[in-house]
Amino acid sequence: MRRRPDRVPVASGRSLSSSIARSGAVLAIAQVILFGLQLGYSAITSRILAADEFGRFAVASSAVGLLAVVSVGLPAAVLAARRLEAAQVSWATGITAMLGVGSMVALLLGGGLWVTLWRSPEAGDVARILCLQGLLAAPAALQLALLRREGRAVADAVVQVSAASIGAIAGVAAVHRWPHDLALVVNPTVTVAVTLLISWTLRRRRYRPSGWQHLPGSGAVSFHGIGFLLLSSIPLWAISLSFADEAVGHYSRALVLTAVPGMALAAVFSRTLHPYYRHLPGQAERVRALGDIQVLTTGLALPLFVLVAMTSDELVRLWLGPGWERAAGWAQLLALGTGVYLGYSVLNNALESFGMFRLVRLSQAGMLAVTLAAALLATVTRNPDYVVGALIPAALVGVILSTAVLHRGKNLPPGHLSRLLTQLAWALALPAAASIAARAAAESIGRAGFDEELAYLLLTGVFWLAGSLLTAKHQPTAEVAHRRGIAFMGR
Repeated sequence: MRRRPDRVPVASGRSLSSSIARSGAVLAIAQVILFGLQLGYSAITSRILAADEFGRFAVASSAVGLLAVVSVGLPAAVLAARRLEAAQVSWATGITAMLGVGSMVALLLGGGLWVTLWRSPEAGDVARILCLQGLLAAPAALQLALLRREGRAVADAVVQVSAASIGAIAGVAAVHRWPHDLALVVNPTVTVAVTLLISWTLRRRRYRPSGWQHLPGSGAVSFHGIGFLLLSSIPLWAISLSFADEAVGHYSRALVLTAVPGMALAAVFSRTLHPYYRHLPGQAERVRALGDIQVLTTGLALPLFVLVAMTSDELVRLWLGPGWERAAGWAQLLALGTGVYLGYSVLNNALESFGMFRLVRLSQAGMLAVTLAAALLATVTRNPDYVVGALIPAALVGVILSTAVLHRGKNLPPGHLSRLLTQLAWALALPAAASIAARAAAESIGRAGFDEELAYLLLTGVFWLAGSLLTAKHQPTAEVAHRRGIAFMGR
């Protein structure tokens, strides 16, 4: 019997771009649903549990993240490989199984010590119960990567939405039945278990065990993953060491409004583009791809986070209710940082796929230096705002270093910096103008007896969308889409 090839079906030219756009649209819809589920879950549980309980759960969860990052290179290597052999899949499966067992044992035996180091000993039981998530996380990530390698965006979306829905329902039921921080473990554990089951079930390509063969590139990506984990964890650790669990709880809620949609948008870009990176025909097309990726992420993603920053006070009051004012202030800082960091994250994903690991490490080093300096300043001054806001300058350093080195090495297309800066100006100006106009209009509506806060949120979104539609043809994003053969706002 003839074996089914293990490559993503690839077209060429504009048909490839259209295929990427369709996949991106499907995954974008899935991520909107996921974000809605996360907001709903947080809104319900935040009215049942206190901020310090979310803080303890966040500290315990950081242990799972630290252990899981060791295996992050395997799924990335699976997606990047031009051809995947059965022996390589067997090797990756065996490694992820061992990593899962190792994570479970580490959490059972060392979870208590970990949370004690961060001055949250009450979170020890939470860390130990999270061992089930640790056991399943690496195998689930590998199975999902094997499914995504097949290039089936709908199947990918089904896995994500199904797992998140079942996990959220189970999580809400658990918190309602047992209002304790231990109940917060149910949602992530059920989600990762369902992801593993459905990903394995929906895969069409099966690999017969035939020995072990090392999968190139996995070690470098895992090493970079440790760096990115440190970047995301340093603020949490600094706040946990110097402030109470309540502050960590506020920080974790601010992340839900900023980092969660940021990761969702990054997932849309990376999951859509990553399977196709390896099919780019040559250096010239890769250079063009790097430039287009930067312009697209700046134009499509950054404005959304500027909007969140402009409206964070109103969003948090509407979403979580009273008592979360600190989370609202931090959400403003994190939204701006996430908007910039998202562009870096997607660019970094492309750099890893193209094997440009030295540049990734250089930008990581610059970002880590900024974040560590901010953490030290926050500890000395007893003001956590410094480390929470560190994402803004750190992300800027990452973007500037990467862009400067790429430009110097002629790895960006001609005129790229001009297009990028022009798109950046549009991304900042439109949300700011929409917010100012909406504030003035909402005050008038409020005097008429309507809810001024809700009117401001709705009008900000409407004015921004109208401005974006009216100016879309004049933005560099439209030029990129047109050149790639993707219909964009009528152009």
